Amino acid sequence: MWQAVIVYFIVALAALYASWRWMPLASRANVVSHAILFAKRFGISNEQAKKLQIAASTKTGCGSCGPCKACNTAPKQPA
Repeated sequence: MWQAVIVYFIVALAALYASWRWMPLASRANVVSHAILFAKRFGISNEQAKKLQIAASTKTGCGSCGPCKACNTAPKQPA
């Protein structure tokens, strides 16, 4: 029985990840804004909320060197 529960849990997590990954950017931003409003009720800071909004505004997440400007780093000029 526990094996079935674990498999269902893994499949549910995979489905959530796939739906998040392929969700349109506008829908993702809407989900994040609602999640932030929910999390603020439980004590999330404004700084953490801003980081979540920036991370959700990129197509592939933070670290993708996308146009989100989350890193605030200037590209290096060739010598």
